[in-house]
Amino acid sequence: MHPEPEKFFLGPDTPPIELKALHPEMVHMFRLWQVFLNNVQPLVKIFHAPTVQQIIIDASADLDNVPKHIEALMFTMYLLAVTSMQPEDCERLLSEPRDKLLTRFSHAAQQALINARFMKSLNLITLQAYTLYAVSVTFITCCQPKCSITVSDSLRNTGFPSVHILYHFPTSSPKLLALRISANL
Repeated sequence: MHPEPEKFFLGPDTPPIELKALHPEMVHMFRLWQVFLNNVQPLVKIFHAPTVQQIIIDASADLDNVPKHIEALMFTMYLLAVTSMQPEDCERLLSEPRDKLLTRFSHAAQQALINARFMKSLNLITLQAYTLYAVSVTFITCCQPKCSITVSDSLRNTGFPSVHILYHFPTSSPKLLALRISANL
């Protein structure tokens, strides 16, 4: 058996990275949260937004002491927010290219999930972060105009019977047109 199943699941072993340096500036953190609320939250209602907003505000005040499960949620939120944005919006709002942000937040989200031991965790926030990560990876990697997957296998031991993701991308844009997650939460 792999000593750290999270690393096996997420890909080849890479050296751990310091996550504090990968967080966006505070102003960009809150812009990404607002983008997430506008573009993703209406379609992926996986948590209570006002509660998570307060958690993010508290965590952003002291990035040296962010609990691992909260950091995983933050990075997956950043990743999905950037995924939902057009390249020109990333440049305008965040002053960085979309591709660079996707790479940065994808690696950070993976490391944060590993740090939170998502494969063994029963912490609800960790499981929400993993679910959001699975959604983001599907959006980033799927090149078909239509695609559907079931994430239930990876969540089998969490108590979630299933999470079904159905979405559509227009062929000319990475913008999310429709997303439906149905789960027996």
